[in-house]
Amino acid sequence: MHRALRRLAQDQNAAAGPGQADISGRFTQCVADALEAGVLRYSRRRTLLSQAERWGLGRFQANLLIAMVQHRHRAVAAPPVQRHRPRRWMFNTLGALLIQSGLLLAGLWVLS
Repeated sequence: MHRALRRLAQDQNAAAGPGQADISGRFTQCVADALEAGVLRYSRRRTLLSQAERWGLGRFQANLLIAMVQHRHRAVAAPPVQRHRPRRWMFNTLGALLIQSGLLLAGLWVLS
């Protein structure tokens, strides 16, 4: 998806002319600076969209650039996934079976 977004943004920049590419680059940098721990607050997003409109960027292109920056940031700064222990259930089941067996043997010993 990231490649498709980048390709679409580059195609639009090429169609718009060389000055538009500079504006898109500056806007992309503004978006990256506005991210707070990978999150773009709604108020900042509205401010960025207003700024993009003043710079002559269309709303669609501005949203596309915002999505591209957010996607790039998530790909770079994604926290490592913590994996659960897949065999934990086996240890719990084995422990429960041992306790049950011990109780059964103790009960049989008391009854005999």
